[in-house]
Amino acid sequence: MTDHQTGLQQLIGAADAPVTVRAVAQELGWSTETTRRRLEDLVERGLARRRTATAEGRGRPAMTYEAVAGMDRSGPTAHGLLARLLARTTAEAGDGPPDPYEVGRRWAQDQRADRAETPRTSPSRPSPSRHSPLERASRAAEELLAEHGFAPEREPADPTRITLRHCPFLDVAEEHPDVVCRLHDGMLAGVTAGTGVAHRLTPFARPDRCLVTLTPTGGDTP
Repeated sequence: MTDHQTGLQQLIGAADAPVTVRAVAQELGWSTETTRRRLEDLVERGLARRRTATAEGRGRPAMTYEAVAGMDRSGPTAHGLLARLLARTTAEAGDGPPDPYEVGRRWAQDQRADRAETPRTSPSRPSPSRHSPLERASRAAEELLAEHGFAPEREPADPTRITLRHCPFLDVAEEHPDVVCRLHDGMLAGVTAGTGVAHRLTPFARPDRCLVTLTPTGGDTP
């Protein structure tokens, strides 16, 4: 989703009642036509619902829009990655019960090691080591999550919280959260390991999102 679409979805999702095109346009400073087009985009994506308001006086009743509860289903899927992780879970289980969390953790640590061998920091940008442990952990988590289609958004008012509005494994996660969400939890554990920051994943914290909360622990490792 673009920033405009995300902001628009958040606005109508926070509204207590269906909103009109004019009200949204005034709130966001957009033209009426632009607002209507972007609202219709959300309707087509299944993220909003269009309704006809009750007529008041003469003239045609206004169209209103309301958010549809649920995560974004229109984003990318990563069934190939999920299949590889599940195969790895089975292969590493041995004689004991499989542990998706541990597989996700080791996989994320492998990803971190690969990135360490090919640094992405340009000469003009500060080295990640100059940032606080929370900032480094948050950036690392966002980068990994974005790369694999989770659509992470760090909350501006609270840098310890990252919302996930899309899950590339959503259809499977809804049926088997004990496996898929635990894999995801392990991935976050692997990407934050050694940063001095602990994470907590809350699957489906709201119908339209999962939530990652980061907490500094004071045990930073360079």
